[in-house]
Amino acid sequence: MKKTRLLWSYQIGETEKWLNEQAKAGYQLENVNRLTRTFTFKKGEPNERRFHIDFNNPKQAKRLQEVGWHNVVEAGKWTFRQMEEPKLYPSRNELFKRLQRHTLGFGLFVAVGFSFISIILTFLLLFDSFQGEPGLPFEVLLIIPISISLLPLLIMVYALRYFKREELKLLNIETIAEEATIKKFRFGWDFDLIATK
Repeated sequence: MKKTRLLWSYQIGETEKWLNEQAKAGYQLENVNRLTRTFTFKKGEPNERRFHIDFNNPKQAKRLQEVGWHNVVEAGKWTFRQMEEPKLYPSRNELFKRLQRHTLGFGLFVAVGFSFISIILTFLLLFDSFQGEPGLPFEVLLIIPISISLLPLLIMVYALRYFKREELKLLNIETIAEEATIKKFRFGWDFDLIATK
């Protein structure tokens, strides 16, 4: 049986849970194709083993095998490990570094692309306005490239927040909403400590 998960490498926590569910249903992982994002399973006995997906972590491989983690599949720099009752989990540092590199790379690619589009669009609009034909007002000519240039910033902020949420999920940290705080400014408080109390 083959199943496809397009963004599995960016949603590691969900992918591990999904692999655990497949194992409970009796499907054993046989292969992972990184290019087609396809997981290949064979039907077998249901088991309660837990999966852990690891990225580029060869230094810990021997130690993890000593404590009971078994390599199920290796696909490039990815290692899919399984254990019945995990007591020690591998480090996620390399995975966090990968997510950060991809976020910055994606943001840079989008920023350069949109900046290039906004420059071309500005020149085209200016060229039309200099041809003597009634063109757009100058304010509109400025607003269009500025708004196109701001779009990558919004996409970058969204990507950073998304990957931060994924990082917190990997660490099993729940985000707690902070209570509203009041900030007050008091000039010269350090000179009048008695009145500050």
